[in-house]
Amino acid sequence: MVVLGVAFFVGLFGAMANLRLSIDEPYQELHFADFTVAFDSAPRSVVDGIANISGVDSVAGRLTLEVPATFPGRSSDVIAARIVSLPAPTHASVDDVLVDRGSYLATGAAPDVLAEKAFATHHGLQIGDDVRITAANGTWNGTVGGIAISPEYLWPARTAAEHMPDVLERWGVLFMGYDGLAALTGRTGTINEVAVTVKAGSDTDAVMQATRAALAAYHVTAVVPRAEQPSVVILNTTVSALDTLSFVFPVFFLVIVALSTYSLLTRLVHAQRAQIGVLLALGVSRRRVLAHYLEFALLVGLLGSLAGIVAGTLLSFPVTDLFASQVSLPLVVQAPHWDVMAAGIGLSLAFTALAGLLPALRASKEQPSETMRGEVPRDRPRHARFPRARPGKGKVSRKLPVRNLRRSPLRSALVVLALALAASLIIVPFGFLDSMDAAVRTQAESANFDLRALLYRPMPENTSRQVASWSGVAAAEGFVAASALLEMEGLSWNVALYGLRTDSDVYRLFDRAGNRVYASGDGILLSAIFERRGLQVGDSVNVSGLVTRVAGFTRDLTSNGYLPLGTVQADLGISGLVNGLFVRLTSPSSEDAVRAQLYGSLPVWAIASTARSIQETNDMMRLYYGFIGVIIVFGMALAAAIVFNAVTIGVLERTREIATMRTIGIRGRTIAGFITVENVLILAMSLVLGSLLGAVLTQYLAGLFGGDVFVLDADIGWRTYAVAAILLLAVLLVSELPSLRHVQRLDLAKATKERAG
Repeated sequence: MVVLGVAFFVGLFGAMANLRLSIDEPYQELHFADFTVAFDSAPRSVVDGIANISGVDSVAGRLTLEVPATFPGRSSDVIAARIVSLPAPTHASVDDVLVDRGSYLATGAAPDVLAEKAFATHHGLQIGDDVRITAANGTWNGTVGGIAISPEYLWPARTAAEHMPDVLERWGVLFMGYDGLAALTGRTGTINEVAVTVKAGSDTDAVMQATRAALAAYHVTAVVPRAEQPSVVILNTTVSALDTLSFVFPVFFLVIVALSTYSLLTRLVHAQRAQIGVLLALGVSRRRVLAHYLEFALLVGLLGSLAGIVAGTLLSFPVTDLFASQVSLPLVVQAPHWDVMAAGIGLSLAFTALAGLLPALRASKEQPSETMRGEVPRDRPRHARFPRARPGKGKVSRKLPVRNLRRSPLRSALVVLALALAASLIIVPFGFLDSMDAAVRTQAESANFDLRALLYRPMPENTSRQVASWSGVAAAEGFVAASALLEMEGLSWNVALYGLRTDSDVYRLFDRAGNRVYASGDGILLSAIFERRGLQVGDSVNVSGLVTRVAGFTRDLTSNGYLPLGTVQADLGISGLVNGLFVRLTSPSSEDAVRAQLYGSLPVWAIASTARSIQETNDMMRLYYGFIGVIIVFGMALAAAIVFNAVTIGVLERTREIATMRTIGIRGRTIAGFITVENVLILAMSLVLGSLLGAVLTQYLAGLFGGDVFVLDADIGWRTYAVAAILLLAVLLVSELPSLRHVQRLDLAKATKERAG
């Protein structure tokens, strides 16, 4: 059990340490920005003024634009390409890139682009592939000159809301020399974003505010500190949640180890009372007896932790690779972590020493005169408070297991508690998957459409009526989507703002209680994550210059805001126009035809499929299956150890009693049934307590996993409890087999004479 607990701790915590090192290294090597500020447009010379702000270490000005792009040799689908300028042929001083394959940009106006690694991998892009970009000054044809890794996109996320793998179906990142991008978009001599690193010891918030003030004249649209950068948010949320799991579950193991060690040492002291009495009578000090049993516990902890460290270190390698496979890391660190190993040994010794202290103290306080004369019947039965069995009142098979549990109530309680903790280790990971499935179902209920088409040029609202008349289309509805800055009392958050029809039935909104709500003139509807951030209904907020109030919160997972379509159109200056369409199909079979018609008839640069998004989300959950599988296997192994120890101790203590029952004609199979019923009673109590504990832990971990990115509510299905019960019952039946075999093979004559001997 100690080996399992320490291996679990070192393996999972070590893997998370490896992953953090693998993430932090490119952040440092590629000079990841401490914050970025986006604005409409400013001359490149503003960079010089920002560089002079106190605390600024380095600053890079750049163009970042999203434009339609296609890869003729790969697919005819239009992709929303986020093109980021680089100061070719030199490397950027902030937010540099590492070329994984191919070569860096030769000149600022070179016909080559660099494709971000995750995007290139998803679409199978290779060096030399053609790329066609449509922008303000026409169409540009070039080639993919290299595959690059960027610290901004280690996890490919368009926004904090759009970070699932399906986003790469319709969006990706390309890097181009500044001169080429500026000429292509008609923005020569201007930038729309600055990336800044801050000197060590300087106040990042103060520098960020000073930079924002310096750019205020250029209409700041977003201020993104590193901690809120979408890729960082997703990575930190995921790794932090796993860090907590990597600590909480192994500590559970070690708590159970402590309970089991206590039971075992108590049994050992009881069995050796006569020897303890002899030693004390011969002059051995009580301190030495205390040290003997305490050393026994510490030796178990030390030897178990040393073996656990070896097993845990080996376990950390595949677990690290499992998570690193989902992230664009230039180098995956696989290193032993001596601090984690030391912590594993320390925790093991602390828990086993604590567990061994009470039995050791009890052994040191034994009286030689009492221990050497053996056990003497008490004048009053120890459990006199329990009613005695009355002849003819109920069957022995119903009474005996209960009376056996009452025989040592403390030990029974400890076994129940230990098994409850083991049950929670099985319930929590399954409950987490249940919660994610429930969240996906919630989003599916909201998306009463099959396709979401994004337009790179706004179109009239009546375009939706034209699309609705196409073959294969059941309904179509226009909307406006834009990135916005939500501000309140000096605080600001990035929000994905949607303008929806006030009677929309295609994009359904639900409040936290599950009731339908609609975008209206009462104010902005915000995702539940903003409620977690401290906003309340009625608060006055500023949404990119539009002053409104918080009308309520929706149960969206992401950071969205909803206003009436006309309100958003007027705020953006595109009255009567939409930049997106929701499309509901008559049947899934018409999707390909409608997609082709959308691309051929409208300025569409990306189409998202609801069904595909759900499938991609479910596929992403495979990232956690390995981790969850490890937890479940360890939980079952732990339960097996608990049952084995508890049953073995119980049978050994009752050897003479069992032999007597066998001698008077009770069959071994019947006695095995008594023992099994006793264990099932313990398991039933454990499942009740473990289910409550599992529900509480799932709620806590679901909130922890969502963090500041989305709200994930705990939602455990009844199947999870049923599966946990079945698994634990199977473990129980297997784990008691050695003890039941011992009952069948008892030497009855020897066992019945043992006490007398």
